[in-house]
Amino acid sequence: MTTREDKAIALTGQEAAFIKETLSRCYGTLKLACSSSPVARAAAQDAAWAAAGERCTVDSVLYDACLAIDYIDFARPAGRRKQ
Repeated sequence: MTTREDKAIALTGQEAAFIKETLSRCYGTLKLACSSSPVARAAAQDAAWAAAGERCTVDSVLYDACLAIDYIDFARPAGRRKQ
């Protein structure tokens, strides 16, 4: 994945809402899959390892999705600088 951590970006409210909704759906899908059976949870863990390496856990993916949603919910309005 390519990151642009050194670049500030601006999103419209509609774009932020789309990203938040997508993250929420991914979170819900993964959470439901993990709770459906031990086999499904193991498959989700295997997928997390394949995508991000062995240090990644399914729980950390779920946590990070929630954190990303919070970043959108509590983002500074455009044009404001860090204090």
